[in-house]
This record gives sequence, C-alpha cells and structure tokens, in this order.
Amino acid sequence: MPPISWFTIFTGVCTLRFYRFFLYLLGRFLYEPSKPPKAPTILPYHVDVIVPSISCDGSWFRKTLLSASQMGVNQIYVATIESGRKAAQTTQNQLRKTYGIENIQVLSYTGLPNKRKQLTEGLKCIRTEVENGRKTKIVLFLDDHVWVENPALFLKDALAPFETMMRGRPVRAVAVAKEVLRLQKSRFESLSSFYNAGLNLIARCYLERHNGEFSACNALDGGLPVNSGQASLWEASFILDADLDTSFLHEYWSLWPSETPVGPLVSEDDNFLTRRIYETGGTIKFQSTKGCRITTVLGHDGPDPWKRWAQQCNRWSKTTYRSNLMSLKDPRLFLQFPVTTATIYVPLFFNYALLWDPVLLFLCAEASAEQHVDIRYSCFLLLCWILLTKVVKVLPQILRYPADAIMLPWQIWFAYLHSTWKWKAACSLKNIDWGSRKGIENDG
Repeated sequence: MPPISWFTIFTGVCTLRFYRFFLYLLGRFLYEPSKPPKAPTILPYHVDVIVPSISCDGSWFRKTLLSASQMGVNQIYVATIESGRKAAQTTQNQLRKTYGIENIQVLSYTGLPNKRKQLTEGLKCIRTEVENGRKTKIVLFLDDHVWVENPALFLKDALAPFETMMRGRPVRAVAVAKEVLRLQKSRFESLSSFYNAGLNLIARCYLERHNGEFSACNALDGGLPVNSGQASLWEASFILDADLDTSFLHEYWSLWPSETPVGPLVSEDDNFLTRRIYETGGTIKFQSTKGCRITTVLGHDGPDPWKRWAQQCNRWSKTTYRSNLMSLKDPRLFLQFPVTTATIYVPLFFNYALLWDPVLLFLCAEASAEQHVDIRYSCFLLLCWILLTKVVKVLPQILRYPADAIMLPWQIWFAYLHSTWKWKAACSLKNIDWGSRKGIENDG
C-alpha cells in the first residue's frame, strides 16, 4: 500500500476545516424570516414579559422596561431577590411618574440570586393569572440590559412564526437576532478608548456570527443550538407547564454516568428550555428582520470590561460544552437536525483556530513541496483564504459601519485568543459558578 501523500492529507484536513463555511453560505442564501399574517391571532396584548434582574436600577435597566412597555405587552414582571426589591420599586415608580407606565409588577424572593428561580417566580405569577382568565399566549424573557430599537415593529415580526408550522412541526419558541450597542466615542482619542473600541467590535462581531450561524442552520434543517436567554419568546402552553418547574430548577450535569453530577445548574436556562422544546416535538424559529432585533451592551459595561467579557465567554463556553454533550446523548438529534449537528454541536469540541490554522499552513507547505509548487505563494493564498473565512461572517457588521473596517485585526486576533479561553473552559466543566457575577447561588 503506497504511503498517503501530503496533498491528500492537506485536502482532507481542509475539507474538515472549511465544510461548515460552505454550508453557512448556503444556509444564509436560503434563509427566509416568517412573514406576519394579514389577520394575526396573536397580538402584543397576548404577551407577558419577565425581566430577571439583581441590579434593578441604572439606565440600561430602565431602558429595558421602557422598551418592553412600548411594545404594548399586557404585563411586565421584574423578578428579583428581596434585597433588590426596593431598587426595583423605585425604578417602577419613576417610570410610572415619567411615562405613565402602569403594567410593571415587582416580584421577589428571599435568598441568593438564581436566574432560574427568578424566571420561575414570574412564570408562577403568570400561571395564576391565566388560571383566572388572562389570555396570555406568549411569554417573553428579557435580560435587564436588553432593549428594542423599534418596539412597535418588534412583536409584529417576532410573533409571526407562532402562526405557522415549520417543517411539519409547531413553532413553540422564537429566537431573535441580536446586536451590541456600538460605542460612539472616538476610537483614537486615547489608548483606553482604542482598547475599549476593539472590545466593542469583538462583542458586536461575536453576536453577528451567531446571527449568521443560527439563521443558516435554521434554514437548512430547522435546528437551532440555543434560544438565547438574552431575549426569547416561548409559547405559553409550553413554558407555563407546572411540571416544567421541577426539572428546570433541579438540573444536574455529569460527563460520565458513573460520576457524581454537579448542580443544580443556575446558568444555561436557555439551553435547558431549547432541549425541552425539541424533546416535546416542537421547534424553534430564528427570526431575523430589521425590526426583530434586540440591542444589548455586551462587552463594554462595568469598570473592567475586558475582565467581564472574558468571564462571560468562559461561562458561555462551559454552558455550551455541557449542553451539547447532553444534546448529543439523544439519537433523535442526528435524525432531526443533521446539518445543525454537523456544523454546530459536534465541531464545538475540536474547532480551535489556534490549532487548525498552523497545522493547515504546515500541511500546505509540505504538499506544495511534494507537488513542486512555490511554497510561499501557496501559503500566502491559504492565509488569505483563512482570513477571508473569518471576515465573511462579520461582514454585515462592517457594511453597517464601514469605518470599523480598520479595527478588523482585533476580531482576527480574538479568534485565536478565544481558542485558549475555550480550552480553559473545557478543562473546568464541573465549575458551575456564574463567572461574571459574584454572590450567585452555587457560586464556586
């Protein structure tokens, strides 16, 4: 048997590295958002909103509540802990006096912050109201630093998928496109501003990549890795099921069946609900339109934004590892969502740019020498291709703000830095603390 040539090895590794890129392009081309029906049966007043928060003050929190109110929803529940009740009620009174908002209700419990418990408090209250005759059809989860730029249009587009079927399955949840607020401060007035502008671009590109990947896999096979908890809509008949509360509040995780599981998990509430939607035969539509888009301050809030961003990325990586491992235990996943499995779930475990790209350049050099091709020229073309694949997914962000093209080296650098963060997260999956916030239940 003749030895395998370097060219064959290089071709095989290239295929493994870039097949997702071509599927991504195909999915983006095929993606279509759901169109609002002419006579909708689900309207904004059928929607209740839950905003879990522990810091119930500040401009972002007020903007979240004001934005939710302007959507025309029925009721807004601020779910906090007892120590946050006073601040929440102060904000509630300020909005009532300034804007005449009367549909905000503050809920609290005694204990440590726990997003799952806070959401459950809101769901219990809505469930009681529904039992008393309220016509709630949809529950919207909003984080306390998330708002909508066009409240009048948001729910018109976000509710549209619930009126349809998707690949023969009922749409029981809707995920929406996300973007990060762009810093308007000059990027070059100081080293600090340039530093923070780079982080801001990284955060904006991070969510832009997610928007593209989610719309692509949702178009190709109807799958969605997660309905992000930053802003998500859930069908009331699903999310208000009382039986859901127990498993939602008592989820444990272990890598091997023989291990003692860790938990109950406090984060990754969105991953749990996403898996449960699929387990119950429903599906999730990713809705990305000009109006169906939320804005957040991800990455540049707080006194040390880079530290906070690193902590958030670490938490997201750990929760994604844990959730994907749980999802892959269900054989139905491969049958229902083969493209999502092949492009999102499985590649997570070996998608390290810091490893792949140097290996590809080495193999390219060896294959070029074997084929008597100029090594420098071949490696230069490969490097250009690698950089192109990293830029294409964030191109919508650059087209929206062309002046930011000069900051693209930040994004390319982060792609390799993120590989080290992901590896660190993979080595600490049993650490279930929140990361970016202290004092959370099960911290440490």
